[in-house]
Amino acid sequence: MAIKLLLVEDDARLSQVLINMLNRANYEVDLVSSLIDAKFAVVDTDYDLVLLDRLLTDGDGIDLVLYSNEHHLQIRFLILSALSDVANKVKGLEYGAHDYISKPFEPDELLARIKVQLRSSLKSEEHCLSAGSLTLNSTTLELTKDSTVIDLPRRELQLLDILLRNKGFVVTRSRLEEAMYGVNEEILSNSLESHISKLRKNISTLESSISIVTVRGIGYRMIINEN
Repeated sequence: MAIKLLLVEDDARLSQVLINMLNRANYEVDLVSSLIDAKFAVVDTDYDLVLLDRLLTDGDGIDLVLYSNEHHLQIRFLILSALSDVANKVKGLEYGAHDYISKPFEPDELLARIKVQLRSSLKSEEHCLSAGSLTLNSTTLELTKDSTVIDLPRRELQLLDILLRNKGFVVTRSRLEEAMYGVNEEILSNSLESHISKLRKNISTLESSISIVTVRGIGYRMIINEN
């Protein structure tokens, strides 16, 4: 699967240079030039990394980081900015960016920093995911409750797997559908909702502390009540 990046940059010349460089490195890149378009983009598509300018025509790029945090979107941000003083770098990192590079920058350094962020986001995940009394083996998709195997349809287990791995964060519809269906499989308009509904019902009978919340227009979020 191609690694998908979002470039948020309003300098047309620099954008083209970056896209050419990233394409040569085998990254798939979407480009937006405004903050408002970037907000729509991160909701509609699951990006492996966002390359973000700060000085946009309609605001500070940091607002996109805050927007992502407020909506519990699990996104990694690498800021590329001419605001290169220490105070601005600290601000960007404190507000939630994962890295900050000053303009102008060396292409090799940018590519190296991207690789570091992608390695961090793809770090090895635990095979066993737990919530309450439930444990899911993400490799075999075997679900157990207090060591007793629970029989659920495979697609519900696939949904449970991705929601557990991102518990507390919103998982977009497109990402859930990508996890559940093959490239050549037809996805009916209400298929995801149907599977979510069945999963909710089954989970509620097994574990009362787990809830799957609908985030209208975006996707779903799993919440674990620890009380």
